[in-house]
Amino acid sequence: SFTAHAYDAGWLATYALAWAALQETRVDARGLGRGLRRLSEGTAIDVGELSWPDVMTAFAAGESVNVRGASGALDYDPDSEERAEEGMSFEVWIVASDASRLCRADDTTCP
Repeated sequence: SFTAHAYDAGWLATYALAWAALQETRVDARGLGRGLRRLSEGTAIDVGELSWPDVMTAFAAGESVNVRGASGALDYDPDSEERAEEGMSFEVWIVASDASRLCRADDTTCP
């Protein structure tokens, strides 16, 4: 089951939105990307609602946090923007333009 991974992904997106709302001029893809880069260094926290006040305090001060997820460490390499752990891989999925299904990003048959 990938429940822990989905939980972590939801919180990563939420934290990125929080960073963008507090520190960027607009909440957009660029601001979210900058927010995601703020999740691998700084004070160690566990993802979830109990850490929300600490994350908001750090972000308001322009500081990063180092999140630990339900699935394990969530550190990203700042250069490649991929998981920093050896042997980690991921797939990129997209919603089809007609919203009929999910597709791998490299699926040329996806509408």
